[in-house]
This record gives sequence, structure tokens and C-alpha cells, in this order.
Amino acid sequence: PHLERALELARGAEERGECQQRLSTCYLRSGRLQDLERVVREALSESPAPAVRARLLCDESARHGARGDLEGALAAA
Repeated sequence: PHLERALELARGAEERGECQQRLSTCYLRSGRLQDLERVVREALSESPAPAVRARLLCDESARHGARGDLEGALAAA
């Protein structure tokens, strides 16, 4: 709930992208793969900074891997 709240309060695109990336990693680690998919999709649509984009794509790749979709994991990476 803390990162979700931080995302709501984020000021500016850079801060918002960082919060979205941290939240996506939390969702990945807690097994909330549908929430991870949603956050990554929203974050990527906002054209985040290259470093944030790279970390989001790593989380997206890991989401595919967690579901056993190795081709999707490779494509997302």
C-alpha cells in the first residue's frame, strides 16, 4: 500500500516512472502478476526514462517466465 500511495502522490513524470517501476517489482516478488502487467503497461505508455524502461521490461520478462512463457520472456527482454 505504501508504494501505491507514493505513486498517487508522485509529482512529475520522472518520479512517477520510478514509483511505477518499484511497484512493478513489488508485484512481481509478491506474485501479483496481473497487477504487474497492468502497472508495466501503464508505465510504458508514459514513455519513462531509459533506465526505468529497462527495469520495467526486466519485470515484464520475469512475469512471462513465472507463467512458463519462455518465448514471451525472451521477447520482453
